[in-house]
Amino acid sequence: MKKLRVALYIRVSTEEQVREGYGLVFQLSNLKKEIERNEDKGWVFDEKLVYQDEGVSGTLQHRPELDRMMNDVREKKIDIILVWKVDRLFRNTKLLLEIVEEFGNYDVNFKSTTEAFDSTVPAGNLIFQIFGALAEFERKLIITRTTEGKISSAKDGNFVGGGIPFGYKIVEKKAIIEEDEAKWVRRIFTWFVEFDYSAEKIADILTKRKVQSKTDRSKKKKKRTANPKGYWNASVVRKILQRTNYIGVYYYNKHGKDKHGNTVVNPKEVWIEFACPTIIDRKTFEKAQERFRESKRLSNSAKNLYLFSGKITCGECGATYTGYTSSKKTKNYRCGKNNPTKNSTKCSASQISEQILENAIWSQVKDLLQNPKQEVERLVQEYNKNEYYQTLVADKTNLEKRIQDEKFARKRVKEAFRDGIYTNEELKEELAIVDGNLDNIGDELNTTNAQLQTEIEKEERILSVEELSKEYHKKLNNLDYENQRFICQKVIKRILIRGNDINLELQIPRNVQDKGINKSKHRDGGAR
Repeated sequence: MKKLRVALYIRVSTEEQVREGYGLVFQLSNLKKEIERNEDKGWVFDEKLVYQDEGVSGTLQHRPELDRMMNDVREKKIDIILVWKVDRLFRNTKLLLEIVEEFGNYDVNFKSTTEAFDSTVPAGNLIFQIFGALAEFERKLIITRTTEGKISSAKDGNFVGGGIPFGYKIVEKKAIIEEDEAKWVRRIFTWFVEFDYSAEKIADILTKRKVQSKTDRSKKKKKRTANPKGYWNASVVRKILQRTNYIGVYYYNKHGKDKHGNTVVNPKEVWIEFACPTIIDRKTFEKAQERFRESKRLSNSAKNLYLFSGKITCGECGATYTGYTSSKKTKNYRCGKNNPTKNSTKCSASQISEQILENAIWSQVKDLLQNPKQEVERLVQEYNKNEYYQTLVADKTNLEKRIQDEKFARKRVKEAFRDGIYTNEELKEELAIVDGNLDNIGDELNTTNAQLQTEIEKEERILSVEELSKEYHKKLNNLDYENQRFICQKVIKRILIRGNDINLELQIPRNVQDKGINKSKHRDGGAR
């Protein structure tokens, strides 16, 4: 009797294993028994011909073990392919028919232990197609039911997203703040908005400080990529900076898949919005989005950059100076009300060349960055002397405990009503008292969190000064135009020009220092 080499293909996704209980071990055992029952037909089991795809969707055309099996089919190492059910191979009828047709091209028979058909005869092939169509229908039905269930749950205010956003944890289907992560979310926004750090620089700081990401903090064992534990990528930082959940707005069903399986943004009318706890105030969030928009505009018009864009105020009329390039290719500034392309009221303020402004201002900028020691010492002294921070941390912990106590009290009130201790009116009165307490404690907690953020930002200002000093101390005399502009935009708060006087206000983030340049004469812009 001819020996028939039987290949076993096994597949299971995590969801299916939990829902149905037919894991890899179950399928393998079932298939081995089928081979034993057919030993008299020459079926032979070989460990090398067992192919197992774990946690892989049945809609994917290419899977590691499936591809390995197909290579063995083409090398004619297999006579029969055995599966527990047709949908283990594919849940898409078109792909299923295509692969079984290829089996036939290499004289490989395809069989299922739970579905009686023979793919080598016409009647069996018809039954096989019916089973394939039913499997695909079942898959689409499950997707529909799952989606509808998630949409319904999202409308009830439950968190039904995929990955849990950094800064949150899920308790009883609700998103609540994970403070160990939320503090870093606040710092990321502060670094980006107040200190003008790039996403790359922020990712580098987080990596150096070994801040744990969601993956790092997870108790589940996950396969790591090439990046080590504690590594942060700039793209992850950008996503955090653009997530609306940090201002209390979360969307479910915002993204979907196109016919090619690519992620796309769904129409806004199908988005489901629900609230979640806020970590960042809306003003800070909007500043971050504006910086993204500004960055995009600048990248599209790099040749039109000016050192002091948006920083010069006219002392005569209060308008902002705008930059322009003269016919002699020199960069200059003039009051916005002197723009010849506008029909506005003209201002008497004179124009000024960028070179003259740079000569008058750049030394002051360098002095602040090269000698920040006194400023750092003042901030450190202020931060260390102040025990207010620890008091606020204790207050926050106490307020959070009081909120949990009130929630427990609310639960007890409802239980008392169900036991007949309270009447309906008494229930309403008791709940009103508890809800009032919750509102008051919540207000206190919001105030405490805001005060805590202020104290945290004191530390960040110290770090900012030190970072600036380290990064630019030796480079200030050899900066290219783009980096020089970056420094000016960061450190200069305002340049006020009134007649022949230039008044310069410099700033270390959140700490403004006024330095006047008395009687700095300037002339109209022109060739130098």
